[in-house]
Amino acid sequence: MELVSGEPGGPERAWLESVRRQGELSQDQLAAAPPFRVAGLAMPLVEPSYLAGWSWESMTTHGRAEGATVHGEGVHEISLFYGRMDAPAGPAVTVTTSIVGDYGHQVHSLEYELADERDRLFDHAGIDEPDPSGTPAHVTGLLRIGGAPVQADVCRHGELWAARAELALAEAGPNNNRLVVTVVALGIAFEKVELAWVEDLRPLVLARRRLLDERLAEGPPPSPTPTFPPDLDVHRELIEGSLRQARQIEEALAEGRPPSPRPRSSGRDHHALWQAAVESQSQRRSQSAEQANAAVTAMVNQMTQLAEAAPWFGDAPLRAAAIGETVAYTARGEVVPSQRAQEAWEAYWATRPSPPFFRQAFESGDIDHDRRAALAREHRDRYLGDRGRWLQEWALWAMERGW
Repeated sequence: MELVSGEPGGPERAWLESVRRQGELSQDQLAAAPPFRVAGLAMPLVEPSYLAGWSWESMTTHGRAEGATVHGEGVHEISLFYGRMDAPAGPAVTVTTSIVGDYGHQVHSLEYELADERDRLFDHAGIDEPDPSGTPAHVTGLLRIGGAPVQADVCRHGELWAARAELALAEAGPNNNRLVVTVVALGIAFEKVELAWVEDLRPLVLARRRLLDERLAEGPPPSPTPTFPPDLDVHRELIEGSLRQARQIEEALAEGRPPSPRPRSSGRDHHALWQAAVESQSQRRSQSAEQANAAVTAMVNQMTQLAEAAPWFGDAPLRAAAIGETVAYTARGEVVPSQRAQEAWEAYWATRPSPPFFRQAFESGDIDHDRRAALAREHRDRYLGDRGRWLQEWALWAMERGW
């Protein structure tokens, strides 16, 4: 598992404005010609309401479900939100309409949707509660959509519920497309919810823009900045935190829920710790912020990949020694017993597959197909060889310590 860099800072304002303009163009196209019928909340009345998001995929991959496209892409999911994002007890309702076929886009499980809603409550309402105990309960209920009762799977867990109903399409096409409606709610009983087909998406698009304008004007909400003891070894602490984060991601994926950290606030703490490690690296090794961030990124990824690939890493003393030597090598520039493994990692990390390489290898008009394939094989072989040497050097290091 490769963890992304935690480099502080954000994109330029001009880039943000460009993205915003592109988003508004897509929203206008979506509102003018929705690609399929979109369900929304009819009862009870919950305000405000706005377009929450939409998803699409390349038409060249799976074809068009039906109707319009946005920027040449087939829209397959549209979500509407009702309520206040920052209301910890609701009422809040998300209604998502999706096109689902035998291949291509598939919806998440209802358990995933409930976990995702708890992530939303943390992001917008500051609620950082553990997931409820016990197994989510599934029952069958009738969800009224456009005045007609439709059988739905209803999943309840704690104070949240999610429901899903599937409707046939008149033109299912070769992909056997169906219309799937998913509702996630807080603070409203399932029996009181009625949906209707939205005739006009434009008011919901405009409401989204007004909301974004208000949030931009207000600026980001204040959030506590974690502080660390002056004697804390931030490099080692960052590695330990990253290893916990990697384990949590694996557990979440295995359980079919979003890979968000537990507790959720630990994600913010992890980012602050990463920044502290970059600053410490820059000061200790007289590196620029960019160089320091690259060094910290490589350090963290070496340890998380060792945890996945090296059986000996489960031995506590060996694990602690490997982390300690990696910190000494990276943060202080010391010559360490695992020097050959550290240098092998640098070679491996430098040759790992990257998007620029593949763009050059596969999109260059100056290189024919056979040459592109040969370049890809050459890069793959060098990459796998470097990885093998890196793991072998660490294995020899572990053997010298009695493994």
